[in-house]
Amino acid sequence: MKKVFLLLIFVFLFAEFTDAQMMNQARYSPLKINSGFTVDDDIDYMKKRRRKRRKSSSRGRGNDAQNVIKFNPLGLIWGNIIFYERVLSENMSVALGVGYYSRKTEATGTFGTTVFGQVYKYTGFNLTPSFRYYFMGEAPRGFYGQASFNYLNRTEKITIVGEDGELKNKITGIGGGLVFGYQWLWDPITLDLNGGIGYTSYKYKYDPDYIEGFLTGGMSFSGVLPAFGISIGYAF
Repeated sequence: MKKVFLLLIFVFLFAEFTDAQMMNQARYSPLKINSGFTVDDDIDYMKKRRRKRRKSSSRGRGNDAQNVIKFNPLGLIWGNIIFYERVLSENMSVALGVGYYSRKTEATGTFGTTVFGQVYKYTGFNLTPSFRYYFMGEAPRGFYGQASFNYLNRTEKITIVGEDGELKNKITGIGGGLVFGYQWLWDPITLDLNGGIGYTSYKYKYDPDYIEGFLTGGMSFSGVLPAFGISIGYAF
């Protein structure tokens, strides 16, 4: 009888000790006992904390940037000036380049006592959608390959000195290219360098009165040319 009594006391003390331990853990746990969380909720909570830690540790490597707006100084010559890049995954992104072109030139001369000349004004735009794959899986930073398509539209207005009216020629171009490059990211500044090859096809459509009796339709040409680019951007 004495042994049974001692055993009951031992069981009671063990139960009290276990209950105190559980209450102590609940007091310092981020999930309260009466909050309604299940075991699955607790697992999900821990997963979220791990993902948050990984994201925090990735800052400075470029993985947290999802958008890049870039300026291409070479685009001031003939092509795209502004690019917007959007990250789709760790390895992939898409981009759109846009450019507006406006330039005016003059050609003058004399023939005896006669002064002649022409004024040329070019206006138009470029559009270049592209797809980019980052081989190291750290978009938008690292070594990549890029495929792109390009569309160009220009209007050439010609004014002849000493005459009224103007002539209008149309220039359109389509093409595509494949380049490889590297984009650096110093949060939030980016530097993008690339090079490769591109195919371009241009078509000129002349004004019916451009050179009457000589050029009445248009002309076109196409070919493969080297492609290269440089841009400076802002990532966010």
